[in-house]
Order: sequence, then C-alpha cells, then structure tokens
Amino acid sequence: MLTSPPPIPVGPSELTPGWLTQVLRRAGAIEGGGVAEVSVEPAGRGQVADCFRCRLHFDRAEPQAPGSVIIKLPARDPTSRESGVGYALYEREVLQ
Repeated sequence: MLTSPPPIPVGPSELTPGWLTQVLRRAGAIEGGGVAEVSVEPAGRGQVADCFRCRLHFDRAEPQAPGSVIIKLPARDPTSRESGVGYALYEREVLQ
C-alpha cells in the first residue's frame, strides 16, 4: 500500500536524505536502505523551474539505486513561479 507522497520541496535545502529516501522507496528504486548523504548542486534553470542534481550515498548497498537524480522544483523567483502557477504548468508536469 502506498502512503501519500511527501510534500514537494520549496528549495534545495529541503532535498534531504529523508525526503529522497521516501521518494526513491515510493518509486521502487530502493528497498531496505536509505539515503545517508546527499550533495546538491544546480543543474540548470528554466523559465519556471529550478533544477538540481542530487548525488546520493546510501547507508547500504542498493543494486537498483541511482547514483544521482535530477530534481526539478518550482522556480524560486516569484515572477517565474506566478507564471507557472497561472498557466497550471506545475500541475501539468506532475499529472502527465
């Protein structure tokens, strides 16, 4: 049974080992282990989103686990964020 998804982070400081563990477990990418450490770096900036590469280190071997993931978050810039909300761009990406 799936639990409700974790909340979408507001910024890169919320891309924590705990949050990433929840997301990866929910996606079936990891089973028993968890993310022990994460380093976050910018990976690009779009018009209505900010992207970050998260390099992952796990507390135990997880054969299917990715070494890194790209996380796309709503833009931190208020004007860009308003555009994304106004045109329902964020909902379209999550629901499609």
